[in-house]
Amino acid sequence: MMKTSPKVILLGEDLHDSCGGAFNVTSALSTEFPERVISTPIGEAGVAGASIGLALDAYLTVVEIMFAGHRSCHGRRKRQLNPQLAGFRRVLY
Repeated sequence: MMKTSPKVILLGEDLHDSCGGAFNVTSALSTEFPERVISTPIGEAGVAGASIGLALDAYLTVVEIMFAGHRSCHGRRKRQLNPQLAGFRRVLY
């Protein structure tokens, strides 16, 4: 996807080489696409909010959250994404 579209951005924690994300699935992407692989501070809500903003500007954001098993974090992200995206849909359309 990143090779075919310049609008794809990868956001997450510790994505740059040598880490390659929590499970090393994004290794070498930061070398090939340094301007579109963005390592973020720890803060899943901030990463989710940034992806919403980028999506509003027609970017396709791929977000890597380190551990989805954290139920409290999952609930916060869902409570953030659903109302914000629904609100923007009403405003934009």
